[in-house]
Amino acid sequence: MAASAWHFLIGGALLAAITAVREPAPAIHWTPQFITALLFLSLVGTAAAFLAWFTEATRSRLDLLTAWTLLVPVIGIGVSLFLPGERPPPAAAAGIVLVLTSLWLVLRRPRRGAGKNGGTKDSDAAHRAGR
Repeated sequence: MAASAWHFLIGGALLAAITAVREPAPAIHWTPQFITALLFLSLVGTAAAFLAWFTEATRSRLDLLTAWTLLVPVIGIGVSLFLPGERPPPAAAAGIVLVLTSLWLVLRRPRRGAGKNGGTKDSDAAHRAGR
């Protein structure tokens, strides 16, 4: 947990420094629409998402939890279907199938006896405990 906090802090500081050097100062127009969007993205899109992630990280196996991040591009493609002028290329369908198949392979429960020689003692014990 602490490593993730440092990761965000260091990464954010580096991005801020690079942006300060390479980008001009932005002109922000503080309209009610901008403030509403900023609050929604800050509170729901970032803070609530990270709170949910770290809460679940304390209860779940991280190898299984991180597998769900494979859905990020699938959700992005799905959302783009509802945006005007956005049409994913046909190859995106193959990518979606690949991602969903990979997710299924990672998350499915192994058959009885299949995990006796595979995996580690910790992962097998956690699996039996339902974590």
